[in-house]
Amino acid sequence: MNVGDYTYTVAGVSPCPADVATVSVAVLATPDTGSPGNVSLCSSDAAINLFAQLGGTPDAGGAWTGPSAVTGGSFDPASMTAGVYMYTITVPPPCVNVSSSVTVAVQAPPNAGSDGALTLCISSPASDLFAALGGTPDAAGSWSGPSAITGGSFDPSTMSAGDYVYTVAGIAPCPADVATVSVAVLATPYAGSPGNISLCSSDAAINLFAQLGGSPDAGGAWTGPSVVVGGQFDPASMTAGVYTYTITVPPPCVNVSSTVTVAVQAPPFAGSDGSLTLCISSPTSDLFTALNGSPDAGGTWAGPSAITGGSFDPSTMSAGDYVYTVAGVSPCLADVATVSVAVLATPDAGSPGNISLCSSDAAINLFAQLGGSPDAGGAWTGPSVVVGGQFDPASMTAGVYTYTITVPPPCVNVSSTVTVAVQAPPFAGSDGSLTLCISSPTSDLFTALDGSPDAGGTWSGPSLITGGSFDPATMSAGDYVYTVEGTSPCPADVATVSVAVSTAPDPGDDDILNLCASGDPVDLFQALNGADLGGSWTNPSNGSFGGTFIPGTSATGNYTYTIPGIAPCPSVSAVIAVNVVSNADAGGNGSISLCSSANAISLFTLLQGTPDAGGDWLAPDGTAFSGTLNAQSEMPRNVHIRSGCAFTLRERYGPSAGGRDLGGRCWYRQ
Repeated sequence: MNVGDYTYTVAGVSPCPADVATVSVAVLATPDTGSPGNVSLCSSDAAINLFAQLGGTPDAGGAWTGPSAVTGGSFDPASMTAGVYMYTITVPPPCVNVSSSVTVAVQAPPNAGSDGALTLCISSPASDLFAALGGTPDAAGSWSGPSAITGGSFDPSTMSAGDYVYTVAGIAPCPADVATVSVAVLATPYAGSPGNISLCSSDAAINLFAQLGGSPDAGGAWTGPSVVVGGQFDPASMTAGVYTYTITVPPPCVNVSSTVTVAVQAPPFAGSDGSLTLCISSPTSDLFTALNGSPDAGGTWAGPSAITGGSFDPSTMSAGDYVYTVAGVSPCLADVATVSVAVLATPDAGSPGNISLCSSDAAINLFAQLGGSPDAGGAWTGPSVVVGGQFDPASMTAGVYTYTITVPPPCVNVSSTVTVAVQAPPFAGSDGSLTLCISSPTSDLFTALDGSPDAGGTWSGPSLITGGSFDPATMSAGDYVYTVEGTSPCPADVATVSVAVSTAPDPGDDDILNLCASGDPVDLFQALNGADLGGSWTNPSNGSFGGTFIPGTSATGNYTYTIPGIAPCPSVSAVIAVNVVSNADAGGNGSISLCSSANAISLFTLLQGTPDAGGDWLAPDGTAFSGTLNAQSEMPRNVHIRSGCAFTLRERYGPSAGGRDLGGRCWYRQ
């Protein structure tokens, strides 16, 4: 009997191709599961492959059973139970299943605990290193380190500091486990000598540690009138006083401390800068009262003129900047503030002005509209509130705006005016658009403008316009501009109507498509023969359709492509009728393994799915085959199908003549 792939073919009905399926035939001798194996693992080991533990050359394809479920043939000592795991190869009768085993032993690993640390004074008593380990380490381990260890104890007076390693031996196959205790031995620490510092409350934060004398050891903590963060003292937010630095050590070592005494001085305040405007005939004024804030008294003045008693006399002294200085108490620096003094003669508010604006114009500076050479420093009043001397025609009311310069007695206030007229701008509307069919009636362009345009404007565009109407049959599409003239100072305003003229769309030609159910997806648009883009598809149920027909998935029937018309142009459609021819089905591939003593079997029954009947079989050597396989020794080696008869070409008995009818099959030996 020939083992191998037996191919079943069912011819397709045009345009569908033929379909094929294969039955893979294997004939087994008694399978080999190998000889039993043994393996010993540590529970911390990686998973192993049980199959690799079998002796000999076992056949693949078996299944594992044992104390734990086996996945993928692997044994994981961290999660699975030790014991005997059976490997079994199952074969069909009359062959007999065979098994072998792997015995797995799992050993728990040693535990030396987790790393620890031990800090001792040089005068501390001997300490147990084992107690410094983390976790729950196994007893009976051994110690090693910079000094020899007796009984697991560390004596800081005789032994060297460093890393001491605790080792617990493992039982094979588990390796030993180790953990380390880091030992530090301290002499008596030094906190430095006391320090003093004086700060201004406006100074930056300082590092208290840097204020200690000598060479203090690091690692201590600060306490004092305010909480100390990061060793910093901030004079702006913390309380002055004595701050103590303490280094804490374990008994019998003694904690040591030192101090830094901090003094904080408030800085002087000369107030904030001010200004003073006086008439040349004004009485003497106190400069101190012109400072802002709450300045400290007792400062000194300096400026363009000598100052006596902090007063300014506009009749005898020069205008300018007068500086007030308050000296600081060390370590705070002096503080200064300035009063800017202006002395006016009789002020000039300028001559009246006039201006006409369009409400769409930008804001203007009213001061620039005054005539002459007006003095600055005045204020504006008028129909609207004036901010920054600006008049905005888009938001403010037209009218008379008054500029007033106020001066202290005996100076007299002076004023002037700017009369503002505001003209509303023309409005040609907002841009619009108009889309027409070439057969549409004449349309009014004015109605295509957005907003509420002013009437009475003029039109211009690609074609001459009469009465504001557009005739798509005789005029050119394009941009038509509507212009409304403005009243000075407002300029004209324009708006555009973009006119498009469409012809009727082309949906293409009707067509019929015959497709195979196994064929590739088809873009139905290609079958329309030159259709315009922009349309949409509906399926035979009048539902939405994306345009791609998928044989075997999409419904057969009429698919309609419709391009909507631009009113008054009508919508247009074309129809593609789609038919689908079923595929040939030879079923899914199958396989079987037979003992040489097995009975004859029909290979058709081994095909998967629901194969079509009536197909042709080919044997592994490419010859025709009846479809019935006999695994016994008299099975013919080469078979052909011809007109419903199976012909044996050669047989082990040698040439012979004649034949006989066996149930409708013609057997011939030669």
